Amino acid sequence: MYKRLIILILLLSFCGVILLGCKLNKDESNENVTLTFWSGYKNKEAEVFKNKIIPKFNEKYPNVKIEATTIDESEYDKRLIESIVEGNNPDIARIDVTAVQRYAKLGAVAPIDEFKDFEKIKEEVYENTLSTNLFDGRYYGIPINTNTKVSIYNKGLLKKAGFTEAPKTFDELISIGEKLKNDGVYPLSIQRTDVWAWCPYFLSLGGKFTNEDNTKATGFLNSNESIEALQKIVDLTNGKFIAQPAFGDIDTWNGLKENKYLMIDEGTWWFGSNKDFKENVIISELPAINGKSISVMGGENTVIFNNSKNKEMASKFIQFLASDEVQTIFCEELGFLPVNKKTAQKDCVIKNNMLNTYSKQLESAWVRIPSPNWTVIDSILQKTFEKCINGSDIKLELDKAAEQLDVLLEND
Repeated sequence: MYKRLIILILLLSFCGVILLGCKLNKDESNENVTLTFWSGYKNKEAEVFKNKIIPKFNEKYPNVKIEATTIDESEYDKRLIESIVEGNNPDIARIDVTAVQRYAKLGAVAPIDEFKDFEKIKEEVYENTLSTNLFDGRYYGIPINTNTKVSIYNKGLLKKAGFTEAPKTFDELISIGEKLKNDGVYPLSIQRTDVWAWCPYFLSLGGKFTNEDNTKATGFLNSNESIEALQKIVDLTNGKFIAQPAFGDIDTWNGLKENKYLMIDEGTWWFGSNKDFKENVIISELPAINGKSISVMGGENTVIFNNSKNKEMASKFIQFLASDEVQTIFCEELGFLPVNKKTAQKDCVIKNNMLNTYSKQLESAWVRIPSPNWTVIDSILQKTFEKCINGSDIKLELDKAAEQLDVLLEND
């Protein structure tokens, strides 16, 4: 009798667990949920997001309402920080790839790698785009949009020098530039003095910023290879092969149009703003140096805030945004470079010379140092570059910068 009673209790308990599980699944699928989403999407971007992407998500999750808000990019970080302090931040935000670690260190955003199906989306997106979300061994975001820089050449100047194709190597670029120097043409113009502007050439020439773990700069930023790389950039600037970088912005776009520069480097946004001139340019991956064509990665990631009451559903939404389905919409409707590897093999990329060139360059794009102190690091490196361009001792300046970066990296 006692044995039968025990079996009956166990059976009832088991049934209770099953019923509870069924109820939980039902609640999860039918409970109305509202997710707030902030981004800088505006105009057509906002329309596509609202009218095509959100409805696609609602086909699978009709009970989820996505409240998408556009925040002006000029005040985006300020508004986001204020909302965190006041406790009225969104569930999800689209933020710059260099900002993830800052919010992670603040404890404002949740690790993404603990949510269901993370490993699946991890396999789908480019590894270097995902790595922009790493902090202290955890992933705190998922890529949604990405970008990099490629070479944009003035077709008329190339033809004048006797060429119909873009140079494959940096030496070829310099050689072509020699033929145009008497006309006052610079082979290359670097737009600004921040790391985004000059790092492709510094890295391609053999320079390094830190070790592979991004924990130490001394011995890397001030190595012989880095000194030689920066010296080469300075020499090319003094020799008028590179236009003097402005301590603000050089108008490289108009300079290209006005036949002042043979080559500039830019992101995909150049083509949307220069439709009147795009037939007069040739694009290619950045010219290789020592067999390497290295660019820099930009873009945005989506993060979930720790105080969100719907983190699990939020994780489903941001994984959906990185999926092939959504990345195809972004690509076909807006000309965005996809973060999803499967999308990158579709006609919207392969048959689009511009996007295909950027997609290939993305594979070798450098991920800026993933540090909560990135803005300070960028400022230090920018000032170092400016001093070297203006004649300061390169070794001395890189030694000082390496020491400063070591302190910041130790405190990450």
